[in-house]
Amino acid sequence: MCGKDNNNRTVIFAEGLIIQETKELFVWLLNIIKNNFTALPKFILIDSDPALIAAVETVYPEANLKLCGWHTVNNIKNHLYGTKKSKSIFS
Repeated sequence: MCGKDNNNRTVIFAEGLIIQETKELFVWLLNIIKNNFTALPKFILIDSDPALIAAVETVYPEANLKLCGWHTVNNIKNHLYGTKKSKSIFS
């Protein structure tokens, strides 16, 4: 988990290692992180992992969840490539 400090520099606030990417383990990890901070995030930038999305929505229901632009574009390329319009857009 990272954010920006007062000098607009990226800072790592927390990190964790889990043995499987399941909603239950993500919820467990996010709750540990949440209990160590007083401020709650206003928005969370995340990849498209369904288990992680569900966990974030459970632990931080008030946060505005955004999908990472790189992951979004990559998913569009992977799922739409081969259609006539996508060849001209992504080539």
